[in-house]
Amino acid sequence: QFERTVGRGRAVYLNLAVCEYRELRLDPRRVAAARDLRRRVRRVLDEAGVRPQALVVGEGLPTLVELTRLRNRSGREVLTVRLDHRGNKPLLAQLKGLGPRPITIELRSPRKAVDLRTGDIVGVGTKFEWQLDPVVGLFLELRPTKPEDAGK
Repeated sequence: QFERTVGRGRAVYLNLAVCEYRELRLDPRRVAAARDLRRRVRRVLDEAGVRPQALVVGEGLPTLVELTRLRNRSGREVLTVRLDHRGNKPLLAQLKGLGPRPITIELRSPRKAVDLRTGDIVGVGTKFEWQLDPVVGLFLELRPTKPEDAGK
């Protein structure tokens, strides 16, 4: 890795084929390489002040989780969490066999997260745990927290 600062900017050259990540992350024999690549890219983005809106971690799912955060014109926020297997049918079958997986969701700012399918409160705050169905995924409405949400 090489870095060069010019004025207020900084260029970083990673001696990595970042474009290979899409396929690398689906190969069970190369999970360590995928994790390393993600760690390096995340560190560079972190140092540049680019932080994800949300982070989801799940045992056995480190390179498959895909997040999409949407906000409509009225300000309603929805976070979708799904396993992105990219059409790898054997991998999908394996994930189906494992059933729902425990995950930890971390947000940058406190929110009340509500499961849109069930109406259940997933958590209030910046960090909470839930189950992720490998086939269906998770659809959360992220609402502003209120004083009466404390302790939920």
